Amino acid sequence: MPENPDAPVEEETNIKCPVCKSNLFYIQMITDIAYERRVLVHSYFCKTCLYKKNDVLPLESGKPIRLTITVRNKDDLRTTVYRS
Repeated sequence: MPENPDAPVEEETNIKCPVCKSNLFYIQMITDIAYERRVLVHSYFCKTCLYKKNDVLPLESGKPIRLTITVRNKDDLRTTVYRS
């Protein structure tokens, strides 16, 4: 199966893991998220101890909106919510 050419590439950095002091790896990608437009998603992670730090940064701004989540069943509690 061929690799996805649009998949983000991981890069080893000189930044040390705050837990085990190994070098962290970095991945970033730009994507579109519903109601948010274009965002930059970037992650630092450690392959040694599995430490992970993720951030989502808006690349465009718009008018503020309010979203409401209705919990109808147990699986709805797994919904990921982030504030921008």
